[in-house]
Amino acid sequence: MNSEALWAQGAQQFQQIFGDSWAKALQSFQNLDLGGPPGKVPAVQLSPAKLQALQEQYLKEAQALWSQSLQGTPEVKDRRFSGDGWASNPVAAFSAAAYLLNARTLMQMAEAVQGDAKTKARIRFAVQQFVDAASPSNFLAMNPDALQKAKDELELRVAER
Repeated sequence: MNSEALWAQGAQQFQQIFGDSWAKALQSFQNLDLGGPPGKVPAVQLSPAKLQALQEQYLKEAQALWSQSLQGTPEVKDRRFSGDGWASNPVAAFSAAAYLLNARTLMQMAEAVQGDAKTKARIRFAVQQFVDAASPSNFLAMNPDALQKAKDELELRVAER
């Protein structure tokens, strides 16, 4: 089987899983108490056509990112990942680029949710909080600049003894 057929098969499986997962997530929003009147849960939906378009764009960008990473270190344009450690470490650069792709897609999905303005604002806020918290720059093991600073500090303390 050639690589294009494998990508197509993987993309189809991903779309199905992605669509099912998002449908379940939206359904769970139906059961949340969002502070409205008792018994009245705000309705939220996502257009199937919009979801499919987002999935197709995600797969296209994910394939491009993977291809770019096979050619070398992917370029990442975000201030959180501007340090030398991110640019010189292909794994860290790929992690940052994949995070940015996922974050962008999740925010586009949050923007595409159909519902009243207050509910949409709450969904956007919750997704933004999740996206910001999940940044690889927030985790020592995934942040090459923070690891380098920790290593330098440790070496300094050992040298002082």
